[in-house]
Amino acid sequence: MDAIQLLKNQHETAKRTFGQIQAASTDQRADLWAKLEPELKVHEQIEEAALYGPVAQEVGSSDPSLKEWQEHHHEEVIELEALIQEIAGTRSNR
Repeated sequence: MDAIQLLKNQHETAKRTFGQIQAASTDQRADLWAKLEPELKVHEQIEEAALYGPVAQEVGSSDPSLKEWQEHHHEEVIELEALIQEIAGTRSNR
């Protein structure tokens, strides 16, 4: 399996798990989140190493579409990291 297919599979797994978290009881959510959180962090690292980093190095800022795509990715990463921190704070405040 190549890196792109791995990332796509991880996206689908994360979507399913987020759905499970939303439907779960409070106690079940903690267990599901404990499994998903490290997977999201590894996923982000793989995306940066195998996809976004190489594209940025190869194309740089010469292609406006790719530059916009990369900026959108970084915005999503910032949002995800904020959400992870918020959830982690909620868990520790129980």
